[in-house]
Amino acid sequence: MLFSRPGSDTRAPSKGFAPLEATTKLAGKGYWYDKTAKLWRIRFAIPGQHGRSYKASLGSEWTERQVIEHVANTRKQSIDGTLGREDRLIADALEIFLERAEGEFKGYAKLQGHVKAIWPWIDGKRFSEIGEIARNYRRFHKGKISGATINRRIALLRRVTNIAWKELRWIDRPVHFEMAREKARTTHLTMDQVEALVAKLDHQPTIDAVWIAVCTGMRQGEIWSLTQRNVRGDVLVLGDTKNSDPRLCPIVDQIKEAVARLPMPCGHRWVYLHFKAAAKAIGMPDLRFHDLRHTTASLIINAGGSLKDVQEVLGQRSVASANRYAHMLTERKRAVLAMALKPSIAPEQGKKIGGESA
Repeated sequence: MLFSRPGSDTRAPSKGFAPLEATTKLAGKGYWYDKTAKLWRIRFAIPGQHGRSYKASLGSEWTERQVIEHVANTRKQSIDGTLGREDRLIADALEIFLERAEGEFKGYAKLQGHVKAIWPWIDGKRFSEIGEIARNYRRFHKGKISGATINRRIALLRRVTNIAWKELRWIDRPVHFEMAREKARTTHLTMDQVEALVAKLDHQPTIDAVWIAVCTGMRQGEIWSLTQRNVRGDVLVLGDTKNSDPRLCPIVDQIKEAVARLPMPCGHRWVYLHFKAAAKAIGMPDLRFHDLRHTTASLIINAGGSLKDVQEVLGQRSVASANRYAHMLTERKRAVLAMALKPSIAPEQGKKIGGESA
């Protein structure tokens, strides 16, 4: 059961709580000692439960330290939603989630990596501890790994907790998880930079991968899934995309030869090594292959395209997904206006209007 109550008094008090004058009450702490009944009394409001409160009685053999620990645990479990239920292992719900994800979740290999990283923190731990586990994980790794990686692992805990709450009914309410602050990072290249990057490459598969990425906006995994079966005339047809929607990518002149050499003849690792070396050579050591997808979006916008165009080319489900590139559109408009207004038409400072200085 939820609590271990050493030496609990099994007597059921029939008179309820004694009057305040007959107690030594510890105000605001949720517990006090009832001198009349010679019992410790516990009573506090359960957060978010519309006036519900937790009440309990503990025998006089309990020390005040034990009572304090019991109250602290009970408060915590009332917040985490595990109060009054069997406290199940987090790993039990995680196993159920992984069984479902294996056949349905895109990027299952990455998911396994996150599970492996978070496992030492949850092994043998129960749902009454999951909120604290997430907080400690975030604090311990702050500054050591990226905020985005921390959040993916906390999101995994949140996903498992939702299963325990909504489906398995192991907990009474959802658990709040505070996420780490993510550093905004969106890098995109100009065409001159793309050409400079390619000029530093002497590995043909990497050259092909870069051009396909820039000219289609494909993700790295999508490029590696391509074969000649995906070539339909002058388009590439992707049926197994990240969001499961079919996608058509025109085969432009710049990638015709690269498409003819599909499928990719080597694995991701070789391309990663050559790509990072070329990125370092052009003074952009932090450049990621995925930044080529951002590059596609910026090239579309700078050519006069809209967010709707970005959505369709990148294969995003909604324009809302393309909103991350809205600032590029704003900057392009700003540049266009600056060019249009370069011959200033603003009145000179101090010009007289109606015989008086402005």
